[in-house]
Amino acid sequence: MGTAHAILTAIAIMGTAVIYGSDTFAATVLRPALTHLDDRALGVLSGFVHLYGDRRLVIPGIGGTVAAGAATLVAIMQENLETIVLDSVALTALLAWLGIYLRINAPINRAMTEAALRGETLGDIRMLQRKWESVSIPRTTLQAVAVGCLFAAAVAS
Repeated sequence: MGTAHAILTAIAIMGTAVIYGSDTFAATVLRPALTHLDDRALGVLSGFVHLYGDRRLVIPGIGGTVAAGAATLVAIMQENLETIVLDSVALTALLAWLGIYLRINAPINRAMTEAALRGETLGDIRMLQRKWESVSIPRTTLQAVAVGCLFAAAVAS
């Protein structure tokens, strides 16, 4: 069981770290850079970033979350209270992140992507971008909590 937990935790850390890094980049670099673009450039860039991000980051995102859930179950079977708590906090943070993404970011991503593919600029592009960015810090924080707890769980197991 120790090996199973270690492997699952490593997979969870790798997947979660990819999303954490992407969210951190978006919050600290992309967000301020996008303020310098005109509406058309903002719409095109954001639309295509979301097109590729939503297609390609789903594997590490879901993989990390599923692995964190499986690691939590293994920790429960091992009856290691410290690891159970750490894994559970990580999984809760990842599920909260997913809830924010599905409720706020995914619909905006779809709208921006569809407009970019049609070669159109959304009239409310700035408002959509502000709404998207309004959850950047909470999303990044949730990912940081998850990565930290997963690392701590790996050490504790």
